[in-house]
Amino acid sequence: MRSCALSAQVNTQNSRQWNSDTTVSRSFWINVWPCYGGTSASHTQHPTRVLVRGRYRYIEEVMEKAAKLTNCRPASHGFYTPDGCPIRNLENLVPEQHYLLFPFGGFYRKQTVPTALLWQLYSDARHIVQCL
Repeated sequence: MRSCALSAQVNTQNSRQWNSDTTVSRSFWINVWPCYGGTSASHTQHPTRVLVRGRYRYIEEVMEKAAKLTNCRPASHGFYTPDGCPIRNLENLVPEQHYLLFPFGGFYRKQTVPTALLWQLYSDARHIVQCL
């Protein structure tokens, strides 16, 4: 879980920087991938974009909205990053990042990460390396 601690630290730093840019909380978008095990929903080719409104105070508000938009019911208690780190606080959400959503009682398994998301992350990493 050391990588989750590092991810949380980076996310917190990015979140603080994002929030310190303005005195008013801003709204931002996140990309949510529904994961239902072996069902067709977990093989989706595109994420659902969810607006995280600046007026939200609790992660549950975002979770309910994401669950409704992805038809993933009942709503979970948090998101997961693609590498399996749980996101349980609103402050840990980073604009434009990808998050996995499992139905209540579901849990992260490497095998349930959508292939389209893996390819997108691979392509993004490859592009970054080429730019260096």
